Amino acid sequence: MKSLTLLVGLSLVSGNVAAQFPATPPAAAPVTAAPVPPLQPFVLPNGLKVNLLENHRQPVVSMALSLPAGTAYDPPTQAGTADLLASLLTRGAGSRDADSVSSAIEQVGGSLSATVDPDFLTLTADVLSEHIDVAMGLLADAVMRPHLDPQEVDKVRAQAVASVQADNTQSGNLASRIFLAGLYGTHPYAVRSTPATLNNIGRKDIEAFRLARFRPSAAQLVIAGDITLADAKKLVTDAFGDWKGVAPAPLPAKSAIRSNTRIILVHVPSAETSSILMGNTTIRGGDSTYYAATVVDRVFGGGDDNRLVRVLRDQKRWSESPASALTQPNGLGMFQVGVEVRSAVTDSTVREVLAQMRKLRSDTIAPDELKRAQAELTGSFPAGIQSMNQQAGAILRARRMGMPASSVTNYRKQVASLTATRFRSAARSVVRPDSCLIVVVGNAAPLYKGLSAIAPIALIGPDGTALTPADLEPKTAVLQLDSTLLVPRKDSLLVVAQGRTVGVQVGTLERSADGLVYTETTNIGTIISQTSKVSMDLGGRVRNLAQNGRMRGQDTKIDLAYTPGKVKGSAHVLGPNGPTDLAVDTIVPAGILDDNQLQALLPALNWAPNVRWTIPVFASGQNRVRTLTLTVRATGTVSVPAGSFQAYMADLEGEDQKVTFYISVDPPHRLLRLTVAGTPLEFVAVPTGGERAP
Repeated sequence: MKSLTLLVGLSLVSGNVAAQFPATPPAAAPVTAAPVPPLQPFVLPNGLKVNLLENHRQPVVSMALSLPAGTAYDPPTQAGTADLLASLLTRGAGSRDADSVSSAIEQVGGSLSATVDPDFLTLTADVLSEHIDVAMGLLADAVMRPHLDPQEVDKVRAQAVASVQADNTQSGNLASRIFLAGLYGTHPYAVRSTPATLNNIGRKDIEAFRLARFRPSAAQLVIAGDITLADAKKLVTDAFGDWKGVAPAPLPAKSAIRSNTRIILVHVPSAETSSILMGNTTIRGGDSTYYAATVVDRVFGGGDDNRLVRVLRDQKRWSESPASALTQPNGLGMFQVGVEVRSAVTDSTVREVLAQMRKLRSDTIAPDELKRAQAELTGSFPAGIQSMNQQAGAILRARRMGMPASSVTNYRKQVASLTATRFRSAARSVVRPDSCLIVVVGNAAPLYKGLSAIAPIALIGPDGTALTPADLEPKTAVLQLDSTLLVPRKDSLLVVAQGRTVGVQVGTLERSADGLVYTETTNIGTIISQTSKVSMDLGGRVRNLAQNGRMRGQDTKIDLAYTPGKVKGSAHVLGPNGPTDLAVDTIVPAGILDDNQLQALLPALNWAPNVRWTIPVFASGQNRVRTLTLTVRATGTVSVPAGSFQAYMADLEGEDQKVTFYISVDPPHRLLRLTVAGTPLEFVAVPTGGERAP
């Protein structure tokens, strides 16, 4: 047990400690300018503009060279040129090949990279100050003497095509592409690369683009770190003094501003959710009021605790992560809201976002809400300009938009001094709900009516094809089989559950003396082991079914004979209450199919987008006729072990569980994938006999 003296001593110590720490935090210190060194500008005789931020606290130097060669300058039929060029600049230049460039910068502990935005292509280099000559030489080689090796061109182009194709399968990326095109219209900011435009770009095109856009009088170089002005001038002159060329033509000054709200509804029949983008063009990047616009964005949807989150997530429970964003290109920027929601609340979400936009413009912001946003921005800003690399990037962005360095150093003071009146004025400048573009990507069939009550709608497919409301309903098709497509084949499918193979199914179609025989064997662990053999005439009309197997440890057997208008036979099956024997003698309609036969006949259907067939089948294990519908919901890329294919996605409904087939678009329309609603099981095609196609 502790002594009384020790306990008293501890109490005195704790009392003294408590006295040293006040119960309330001290008042915040005044917001001061960001600690960025003074700017030391100079210009080479060829027009290259250089800005030096001299700082000797650490032995590092960062450089950022910006050129007016962004994606907005891409030729329209060769969109993607700037991106390819940026990827190639560091893959061989001067006397070094791609590996040598990487080795040279890595050996001195540095980095060299190139990035692209709509306006600029920017090269950055970071290195220890004692090796700045190496980094400067690599930077100059990349700009003035890149190899653009044909093999590297082929490689980066293939990578870019694959990336675009992958992006196009995501509804958010599809919405973004269509939003930019709708917002900026014919302005180059709307242009985005496609596989076709990328494949239209060769080495000569990339070199021509570089020669046209890489001119010293249009370039800006920022150097930040451990180097003196005299040394910087000498290094830059030695590296870039021989660079020639006059400034290239700039982009158009502005793009059209929308005068009314409209909706672009992108029909993706398979979508179960809606991707929504809403917004408008705003102000030019160099506008002095941009700092106020950043506060508006932070309040509305750009921060962790914002109005969109409070309303759409916390109150309505409609979306997990609604957000807004404000862009700052050289030309007109944009304000954008992005939301992912269930289809059922799509129109309600659009209405609510528009209402919140109007409230932002009309109501005076509460002092506490304004202070929170200001504190978030002023508090986080210094972390973004701590390193030499960050300081170089911030100054470069300001200078290339014609803004003074003080726009960076005084940003925190400007944000902190923003008044509620100035906030509302900025909100009215950048948020315009009555001239808003709204893009919704989802299943348009249940969305069209609700959205059409909000604003005029342009209905399109994912590829931009114009659609009408009538196109949203599947077209009824006559069930006709193309017997020429019923050719011998073998379909091998793995049965997968949650990424793990649990079984296999093999279906084989063969010719008999006077018809066709389809044999399907399915094995799924201890659940089912079954072989079905269906005999048909050459036109696909069923003659006989013979099925044997075990299901959950019980033997099953079905023997049926089909004649015009009737099916007879017997069935021993596992029913809900255990094994059941059925005597089959049932009248059936003409053209009936056996339910075990359907998978064999899928290739012979007249496949097309947005069609629906009504299919009468005899459910052999239930001794009854059922009417099923098979509806083509969508087309898209399907990747399975057998390869990647364009496929129709078709839902078979009328059974106890919906089955979705993925059928290759190209004849002979083979089964690629099959899923069963409400179960984790999926059947995926694997190569047969070493071939790629199933």
